[in-house]
Amino acid sequence: MVRKSPRAEALHSLGLALQKSYLLGPLENDSFTDDLEFAYLAIARTRYFQGRESVPKQAAYLGLLDVLDDERFRNKVRMSREAFAALLIRIEDDAVFRNNSRCSQAPVRLQLVVALSRFGHSGTGSRIGKIARTWGILEGAVVQYTKRVIVAICRLAPRVIYWPSEAERKQIKEDIHKKSWFPECVGFVDGTHLPIYQRPAKKDAEDYFNRKRTYLFNVMIVNDHQKRIRYTTFGHCGSAHDTRVWDSSDLSTSSERYFTPEEYLLADSGYPNTNHTVCSFKAPLANEPTNAKFNNCIAGLRVCNEHCIGMLKARFPSLTGLRLVINERTKSLKLAQGWFLACCVLHNLLLDDGWCDNWTVDDQFAEIATQPPSAEAYVSVGNGSSARREE
Repeated sequence: MVRKSPRAEALHSLGLALQKSYLLGPLENDSFTDDLEFAYLAIARTRYFQGRESVPKQAAYLGLLDVLDDERFRNKVRMSREAFAALLIRIEDDAVFRNNSRCSQAPVRLQLVVALSRFGHSGTGSRIGKIARTWGILEGAVVQYTKRVIVAICRLAPRVIYWPSEAERKQIKEDIHKKSWFPECVGFVDGTHLPIYQRPAKKDAEDYFNRKRTYLFNVMIVNDHQKRIRYTTFGHCGSAHDTRVWDSSDLSTSSERYFTPEEYLLADSGYPNTNHTVCSFKAPLANEPTNAKFNNCIAGLRVCNEHCIGMLKARFPSLTGLRLVINERTKSLKLAQGWFLACCVLHNLLLDDGWCDNWTVDDQFAEIATQPPSAEAYVSVGNGSSARREE
């Protein structure tokens, strides 16, 4: 149910009173009508109905980071001090942090901390009001800081998420072949769900509703044997089948750009068997002894893909329940896309960073599947609105 602000409620009440006064005409006190008109115009011309309260300045809160021990610091910003400093150097000179006015922005360090706080929390812990109180800023600043940081991090994507070169693929194939029967495998592909915390405000909202009775996005992630994300897609509704996601990706439509004729990805049974995907057998064929052994071999390798997606969601729990409003505006979908891409970029940058034992994915959507890669250095947006339920 839509709730009106106190200002809107006051304008509505005064408007009704004025209508009644005009209908009564001479029977009503003219001075009273004048007072109503004056009050209505005064409120209508004022942006804020109530006085704005000041909040403690962010400098005091930001200084707390410097006195936190290493474990608490890592839990706060989802990375070590060294990794945080390196990331800050990478993005602090981005144009998004410069204003064409006399008013300077807040320190980039603070903006990055706020965005990482949102990436690293799920549920009520990721609420804008709570983040604002934590860092001593206004709620609107939380949203603005997050958007700026997402833009800056996504600009790193072409140098961080990219399809392996021919030489890299050769090394990947050799490393995988040492552990398996698959000589030309260049990676692993899987799909995973990104739940949305509320029903999308769209005409096709039911397309986001999947068999788990939740509104979500279905995304595809391709990674190598070192858990490095090499390709990903975003934009398909939760009701879209993994096969549809794969068929609409560049890996399927322009496979010659990414694979030699012999190269392929390992996937689960939710994907189609193609020239460049080798998938597990489905039942009842999976029950045959030879096929069951084959499936076990694939599963033993694909666990790397599951670990990759699990690490991504454990470090950035916001991906287990995006607290974003998805509506008909293109900006809302782009923000969700940027949020996901930024977390993928950070995942690759932080592969060699430390890990906290308490970073676990306690979520019904944190299962991992497998699907094929792409060579673009950015996230491609699928036509999610065209996906129909394929359950």
